[in-house]
Formats: sequence, C-alpha cells, structure tokens
Amino acid sequence: MPAVVLLSMRPGPATGLPTRTGQEDLRLALHAGHGEFPKALFAPGSLEQCYELTRHAFQLAHRWQTPVVLMIDQFLADQHKNLPAFDRTYRPIDRCLELAPGPDYVRYALTDDGVSPRALPGGPAFVVVDSDEHTPDGHLTERLDVRVAMVD
Repeated sequence: MPAVVLLSMRPGPATGLPTRTGQEDLRLALHAGHGEFPKALFAPGSLEQCYELTRHAFQLAHRWQTPVVLMIDQFLADQHKNLPAFDRTYRPIDRCLELAPGPDYVRYALTDDGVSPRALPGGPAFVVVDSDEHTPDGHLTERLDVRVAMVD
C-alpha cells in the first residue's frame, strides 16, 4: 500500500547529540521491513527540495504502491528561512485507482509492470485486502509458484 514516511534524523541513540546534525538513520531507512520489496528514499538538501520531493514521494508511493521515505537531517528540520513563494500551481496527485472496476476485478492481478490495480472498497467490485500470501483473487495460499509470481 502507498505510504510516505518522514524520517528526521539526528545523531546517537536516546538523547544522543540533540543539538547536532547527523545521518545515522540512513541504514534504518534502507533496510527497514521484512523481506524484499521496492521502496524509494529521498534526502532533500534544501527547503525547496523538501517541497518538490514531498509531492514526488506521494506520486511514486501511489504509482508503485510502495513505501517512500523522505529523509531530512536535523539541520534541515530546524531551519527557519524566508523563501520566495513556491510554485503552487495545482497539480493533482494521480492516486492510480480503478475508479470503475468491473465484476472481474482482482486486487492482486499479475501485471506486466508488477503493480496490481487498486480500487476503493465500497464500489461495485469486491475489494480484498490481506497480508498473507494469496492468489490474484485474494484467496490464501502457500503454493510456491504463486509466491514466486507475486514477488517477481
């Protein structure tokens, strides 16, 4: 499922060096999670980049249905700065949803790009969401061929 996480880093465990900057959480962000799955990490270096990359992070999270981590260090998190107005042109984020799924909709369909169609619950199609290994139509399975097809 799409998710955007903001990770504001500072050095050391516990209170560490609360007034210093650091990037010790990079490995945490790179290797967080169980198993192999795609994820994206962005590390903006300015407030302007924070603005643009946050929008880009949401777009990627929805397009690829994967977590995206936006990492900032303490220096950037604590900045106070006057900036020129950002480009506030309305550019909607494509949520990559099936808005009118038909009766043959399957949540975990095997696709060429590896991203299954996503629909909202409550519509005409039955939307199955589950955390176990499953067939394309959402039934639980432990079959190796299905597992390989789902992660490849």
